[in-house]
Amino acid sequence: MTRIKFGSSAGEYRAREAVRLRGKVFAGKRAAGKGVKVQIWREKRNGKTKRIATVRTTKKGKFSYRMRPGAEASYQARAAGQRSAWVHLDKTSGDRSLKQRRATVRKQLGKPRGKTVRLSSAQVSDLGRSNISRVRYRDFAKGMLVEVRKSGSTRTWFVRGKIVKAYRKAGGPTGTYGVPFGDAKCGLLEKGCVQRFTGGSLYEKKSVKKASGQTGRSKATMVVAVARSQLSYRSGRTNSKFNTWAGSWGQPWCAAFVSWAASASGKKKAVPKFARLYQLAPYARNNMKTFTNSSKRKPKLGDLVFFDFRNGGRGPEPSHVGIVLKNKRNSVIAIEGNASRTSTFNPRRGVFIHDRPKSRVVFYASPDW
Repeated sequence: MTRIKFGSSAGEYRAREAVRLRGKVFAGKRAAGKGVKVQIWREKRNGKTKRIATVRTTKKGKFSYRMRPGAEASYQARAAGQRSAWVHLDKTSGDRSLKQRRATVRKQLGKPRGKTVRLSSAQVSDLGRSNISRVRYRDFAKGMLVEVRKSGSTRTWFVRGKIVKAYRKAGGPTGTYGVPFGDAKCGLLEKGCVQRFTGGSLYEKKSVKKASGQTGRSKATMVVAVARSQLSYRSGRTNSKFNTWAGSWGQPWCAAFVSWAASASGKKKAVPKFARLYQLAPYARNNMKTFTNSSKRKPKLGDLVFFDFRNGGRGPEPSHVGIVLKNKRNSVIAIEGNASRTSTFNPRRGVFIHDRPKSRVVFYASPDW
């Protein structure tokens, strides 16, 4: 008979902290082995239940799921017709020092790689955030803890996995990305995790060896970091994984890519799931701030740019869409799905970055990232 042992890395959490749900599936007295499907269910205070994830066991019958909980709730694991006991996570508030946070994630950190380091006043000032008054951090074999004193409150954030490798390479808290705003948000599409910092965002997923990143100070960096992770992706004009996700097999997928990037970064409310450009364009016009090249407003990182390659940019309807990376005087650099390696379209498609003339732009739209 199947039996499930289920628990969590901590019985309580605070806003923007991640928790790891973990367990083991037994077949009789022995571990169930690899590949057993385990569903993770959540029960809110109002009694409503929802399946939030499906994972599979390892060779030893173990499974885990990392998440950043919102409202207080209880969780349950289900496998082979059996259910574990409910595990309740209490949401608490208050400061959390580096020492206190280490106690909650000790088993996930590994051995220390050095002593606790405190940033100098000049280094804190270089972060460009006037409400941050103190930063300390300590590196470990499997992650890094970064304590941030912000607006009179002290919180400590956990940087781990492929993200911490990229974070270390970029200089850690004194480098390109600065300090975290919270733990990574995981449980996203394709088992992805995204973490935002004062200087940008980093994204990782199981199928990619290295984390991808985007520098900048806005929330849009999260979406662009996710989009950049797809730069090696190649397919045909109407048969991509984005078509499969959006339910638009056999159709062009530039709009599906934009919707996918939003969902994969946890921003699906900003750009809902759209299969086709003719669906996304009117939604953007009706629900986002839109503008053209003649406007005083200039395109910025994360804006959507709608192109027309059929009527010389005269529109009125676009034929292609991308995500803005950089605005230039006479052109705009964008990351695009269903594009070709060169600026001219051909049957071989993928995700590419292109510098397009503004004469081809119909309009821009600014999602509420």
